[in-house]
This record gives sequence, structure tokens and C-alpha cells, in this order.
Amino acid sequence: QKVLNEGDPTYLLTVAIRTEGAISADRTKDVLAVLFKRHESLRTGFDIRGAEIVQMIHPADDEWIRTAVERAYTKDSPAVYRLEEAPLFRWSIKDNELIFYWHHIINDGTGTALFAREFVALYNGEDTGAETIH
Repeated sequence: QKVLNEGDPTYLLTVAIRTEGAISADRTKDVLAVLFKRHESLRTGFDIRGAEIVQMIHPADDEWIRTAVERAYTKDSPAVYRLEEAPLFRWSIKDNELIFYWHHIINDGTGTALFAREFVALYNGEDTGAETIH
């Protein structure tokens, strides 16, 4: 984000899912790991090489994904994303609300809706297929 306008919240996309009961952080991490495998955008960062920005997609490696899901947890809304440090995604749990945040460079309105539907289905134990989203 420093390449764009550092600290500008315009680049932040947010989706909140409110539940009737408590949210399991462990279950959330498991579901996010599945989604990180499927969605390359969640494994994407950007390398700045001179005047060029180069997209870098991390492989769907279980260890990298587990670490990235842990690193993506935040207690507060993220103020700044470093584009070279994937994931450009954060999540938090506040009371009975699960909140997801993305830098707009890796997602848009359609992608956030797809992600939310997939997350809820997987969290509830439904099968959503096994395709990878590019």
C-alpha cells in the first residue's frame, strides 16, 4: 500500500458475518486454510522491482498456509498492508461477529461475496467442491 497512498482506507474491503452463537477460532482457521488453498488471491503478494509491480503467488503449501492464516489474525481493522507481504487479507473475531478484511488489489465485491458464501458453507460442514480459484 505504500506504493499507493499509505494508510488510505479506500483500499480496504470488509465483510462481517454475524452468528447467533460463539465462533470457534479453531474451526475458522481450518476453514480459512481450505480457502487459502483454493483462492490464489489469498496467497498473493506483490514485489516491487524498480517501477514495476510483479504479482507473486505463494504455492498452496500446508505449512505456509497455516502460518499465513495465523499471521492474518488481527484484533483491529488493519490500517496498512505491505503489498510485498502476503497475505493481503486479515480476519478477526469480535463477540459473535467474524470480520474479514482484504486489500482491494486482491479482491472485489464479487470475490468478497463468493468468499463469504464459501466460508459459511464450509464452516457449516457443507461440500463446496474442490476447484482452485485463480
